[in-house]
Amino acid sequence: MRMAASAILTVALLLGANPYAEASALAFADAQQFSPGYASQVRYALLLGATLDDRREQWAAVSFALNSVSRVRRITVPAVIDPDYRVVRWSILDYSGRNNKKYNEYLRAYERLLDPSFVTTAVVVSTKNVVSAGAWCGPDYPSLQIACSSAAPLVRADYLVFRLTGDSPTYYAFAGVPLQQADFLKSLGVDKAALESLLAQTEANLFVSRVTGKPRRVVRLPAPFGSVWLTQDVEDESAEKNPIRIPVDAGGVAFEFDASEIFFSRPSGLWGTALFAAGGERQDAVPAGIATDRYGQTGHGEIVPLFSCLRCHEREGFAGLQDFADAQVSLPLLGFDRDAVEKLGEIHDPERLTDSLTHDALTNIKAVARATTGMMVEGDQARAMTPGEATGALVATIERYLTPVTLAVVAREFDCTLEVARGLVQRSNDPVAIALASGGSVTRADYEVGFHTFAGGATP
Repeated sequence: MRMAASAILTVALLLGANPYAEASALAFADAQQFSPGYASQVRYALLLGATLDDRREQWAAVSFALNSVSRVRRITVPAVIDPDYRVVRWSILDYSGRNNKKYNEYLRAYERLLDPSFVTTAVVVSTKNVVSAGAWCGPDYPSLQIACSSAAPLVRADYLVFRLTGDSPTYYAFAGVPLQQADFLKSLGVDKAALESLLAQTEANLFVSRVTGKPRRVVRLPAPFGSVWLTQDVEDESAEKNPIRIPVDAGGVAFEFDASEIFFSRPSGLWGTALFAAGGERQDAVPAGIATDRYGQTGHGEIVPLFSCLRCHEREGFAGLQDFADAQVSLPLLGFDRDAVEKLGEIHDPERLTDSLTHDALTNIKAVARATTGMMVEGDQARAMTPGEATGALVATIERYLTPVTLAVVAREFDCTLEVARGLVQRSNDPVAIALASGGSVTRADYEVGFHTFAGGATP
């Protein structure tokens, strides 16, 4: 009886509005228009949403996310391939550039989406359920795999955006952020040793952060694509770790800090971010003792690069970086070498720092506008998004993915009724399926672990 019910349900989904099968058919039809060489670079994202506005918002999030990890100057908007905004197409080449090393890095980064711990509904097919994928991905999916030379040519938009901007290892892999800060700065064209020899770090803004609530220094390092803004954050405010007491590194006294958040202009003009420990090692998240993400669903989540950084700074400031009221210029620098103090007076210019910040922020605004052209609809008019609006689309798309899964969410993601969704999960005796069928909720991670037992064609 269970197998018969499963077969009936599968047929109902495929003959009805199974978005995965429909997306596979749309993507395969689109891929057939390209030469085999170009098709092998093409990938697709499935936009799931009850309304056109929902799907357009996800389109904006995908464009913003892909361009935010792009290695090239030119901004490319993913192409919508159907009038209902269900599937968008993008090419690895458009964001990696033609450099073979960068292109291969992008290919490897994309394969991270097939990490065994993420064998999910989000990846429309995976290394574990290729055989059973036809039950819910439709008959065109194997052909799409061959056309695109990929095991996962089609992924859900919310999953893709989350991995690109909210999953630190994947973000760093796409964005090309090395493990060591010295290598990272060198990749941006910054000769940190030469700058420090000129006391460039004295050109630092000092203030109390709205994010951490503690004193922090912000160092500006000039680079070919724009300024590199590097914070020096502390976990405690002891005397040796208080930049108010030690505002500059001079006279043999050095300010000690615990971690750095870096905002940098990418070749496209969009912001990139990275997190490093004081010793220069790359970090996946800001240590909780320094700051937490109070804007997340739980209100005390980790601050991860890009997603959390953009969300916090957009809500606290302007175009990614907050304005500042400088405190350093008025500090009495007692006990410091007079030559160092004089050099500080010559180099440190709060107005010039503000001008540099404004320049980089405006560059980001224009880049966001190019990445989201026509994606903000107001009545009969469409316009580009502001950085705040684009970040809002990013946040909404990621939270769609991270929100606890209920039967209603299953119905939304399969574009079916609650009754059909209940029949789908009742195919399995998996604890996740039982919880959903009884009206409970489960985490996204638990849902994805149990998913293959009721939607991948397997039966317990």
